[in-house]
This record gives sequence, C-alpha cells and structure tokens, in this order.
Amino acid sequence: MHAAVEEKPQGFEKNMIENNKLVAKWLDFVAEKIDIFLAGTKLTTKKNNTTILIDNSTYVNQGRDTANSTSINLNLHLPNVEEYWQLKFTSYDETQEKSELQKATVNSPRQKNYGASVGLVKKLGRIRANFQPRLALQSPLKISHSLRFEIEAEYDKYKVTPKLEFFANPDDGTGVFFALSPTYTINPIYSLTYINEGEYKDKLHILTVANGISLGKSVSPRASLGYAFVVYSVNQPSYHMDGYSVLYSWNYTIYKKILDYKLTPHLDFAKESSYTGNPGVTFSVGLKF
Repeated sequence: MHAAVEEKPQGFEKNMIENNKLVAKWLDFVAEKIDIFLAGTKLTTKKNNTTILIDNSTYVNQGRDTANSTSINLNLHLPNVEEYWQLKFTSYDETQEKSELQKATVNSPRQKNYGASVGLVKKLGRIRANFQPRLALQSPLKISHSLRFEIEAEYDKYKVTPKLEFFANPDDGTGVFFALSPTYTINPIYSLTYINEGEYKDKLHILTVANGISLGKSVSPRASLGYAFVVYSVNQPSYHMDGYSVLYSWNYTIYKKILDYKLTPHLDFAKESSYTGNPGVTFSVGLKF
C-alpha cells in the first residue's frame, strides 16, 4: 500500500501563499528598519517576528440579528530596542480577553476600541511576568494597565498554568483576574481540562466565576475538536448561578501560519431567559501575515 502524497498548491492557492510570504517579508523589513532607527545600530541577529492578524467573525444567535465584525492585531517586535519589548496596535482591547475560554464563548462582536499598547515581558525564574499599558485612541484618550503573572508546569500527564492578573481601566476601575485550569492528557488524541476562572471588578463590586470541564480531541495535524460544559456565577445581588453553556468547537488550519477557521456552535441557558436554551453559532476566519 503506497503512502499518500501531499499535493503541492497550484494556481490560485500557490499565488495566495506566495503573496502572503511577500507581505510577511515586507512587514519584517519595515519593522527591522524602525527597530534599527530607534536603537541607533544593529545590536542583535535575532529574527524579527512582527505579525499582523486579521480576524473576521460572524455571530448568529436566536432572537438577535446576525452580526459580523473584523478586527486587526499588529504585533510589532523591536529586538534591537529591547529584548523583551513588544508594541501592538489593535482595533479592540486585547487585555479584556484574558483567557482562551472567554475567547471561545464570546457570542457577540468585539467592541471597536482602537489603541496601542507597549508590553514588557520578563521571566522571573519559572514565572512569566507581562506588564502592558494601553492607550485607547478615542476622545478623550483613555489609558489602561495590565500586570499579568503566569507559571507553566508539567507533571507527567498533567499540565498546570496558573494565571494572575491585576488590571485598571477607566470603565471598570481596578480589578483582578485569576485562573487555575489543569489539563490532563488522556492519550495522544484526547485531553481533559478542568476550568476554574474568576474576575473581580472593584468599581462595580462584581465577581464573575466560570467553572466547567472541556474535552479536546486532536483529529489531525491540522484539525481539532472541543467539547465543553461551563457554569457561570456572579455575586450580585447574592452569589448565584447566572447561567450555563454547552459548547462545541471545530478548529481547522487551511495553511499553517497563514489561514485558519473556527466554528463554534453553542447552547446558552441564562437566568434572564429562565434558563431556557438559546442556540447560536460563531464562525471565525483568521488570516496571518
């Protein structure tokens, strides 16, 4: 039995991939020139990993109008200016999406919030620290801050990544986000994650907690599936279950580091709708240069 031979891209596919590479090389070239200009000279041979991510998402929910939004994330690396320096320009506030769970369960378009942020990343032993002030380009100008700590530890088949973040912004005031969601690798195909996350906003005195379980399945090097059950709780007027969701996700990479998409059907049971199931689906396409 002969092994399957992967077909090489032809025609439109080949042109798209080549054009993507040309744009990526141009971005790296421009970023390197800016980097050397600011530093005054070339201090390192480290490769510049500047990237642009364009995300288009469509949201379909029962009882709501279908919505579509496009967001842009420019991650500008300047290795000659400072080894851990990161400058980002985005059309949304990236720090508000503090976890993969929150990104997966968003069922409405991102709020447009154009801005620039400067990130300083430093490793303190096994702790990864990230300080990121952000300037929102609106009138009046708004400044927010985020200080995040992460530890990644692996023990045989277990992987634990505790997260702690202190944040401050003009709308929510000061607050803290915390997460402890260990992942157990059942076998090379399946993994199980116990979801435990919470966020407290001091200005509004609101504590929001998410607890649940997620089963991930690797289908192929390009595709993966995910199943999740998540319960949401809040502390106002007293601590109670605010709702729960059943989620399914399909992730597929069309071209590695270039083009991918994600389909997430979900069924939400919110307190405001007397815990009646409300179906919806989110479809996202990501293009990377």
